[in-house]
Amino acid sequence: MKKILIIALFLSIGLNVFLAYTFLVKGDTMAIPNDNRVAIITTKENKDFVMAEMRGFLETVKAINDGMIENNPEKIIVAAHKAGGAATEHAPAGLLKVLPIGFKKLGFDTHDKFDELAEAVKSRYDKDQTQKQLSSILGNCTSCHQSYKFETKQ
Repeated sequence: MKKILIIALFLSIGLNVFLAYTFLVKGDTMAIPNDNRVAIITTKENKDFVMAEMRGFLETVKAINDGMIENNPEKIIVAAHKAGGAATEHAPAGLLKVLPIGFKKLGFDTHDKFDELAEAVKSRYDKDQTQKQLSSILGNCTSCHQSYKFETKQ
């Protein structure tokens, strides 16, 4: 009886590890010929959500840049908070399941960097430091676009 329980325990652990990897880490991806990026396969709704979020990042970067040109820290703070961690609360159900871990890390790190930029400007506005933080955010954007592309399920 103990042997059966031990075997069942190991089978259960193995199955749980496999399921956790499949649904939480790996995501739904495929390789594209002649394209080194990983295609993330998802629904049209999920793709549209991610594309809208990326457009929002660009709008935020422009607003931050405009705030630096106008020497307007308040404009920078408002824009950066808009793209910060609070923006992640509106993700559609099932989206995180299909995203590979590398994409998730870049996405959450980008939201965090917007929050960090807003807090740095709030505590002491330094145009050069803000520019460096904005460059770091754009580095995440570039890295993501070099690594991933979205495809919709048929």
